[in-house]
Amino acid sequence: IEYSDKEVKDVVQVELSVLRKGKKGEEVKTLQRLLNAFGENLSVDGDFGSKTYAALQSYQKKNSLEVDGICGEKSWNSLLK
Repeated sequence: IEYSDKEVKDVVQVELSVLRKGKKGEEVKTLQRLLNAFGENLSVDGDFGSKTYAALQSYQKKNSLEVDGICGEKSWNSLLK
């Protein structure tokens, strides 16, 4: 059987929480790592504090997203492209 790229699509869906200032945990570490991959210099400590908030707002502004400091669906999708 032959498949073209158009016929076969590999899809992985991941559920991620909406993150905001004050949250803690592994998903926050993932956010911090992703922001670092885009040029930030955050400690990957799993604590969504002032520095993570400011870094996310900067990322949102640079990527024409709503600048609210909340990592929701649009921010996650942009970070994970």
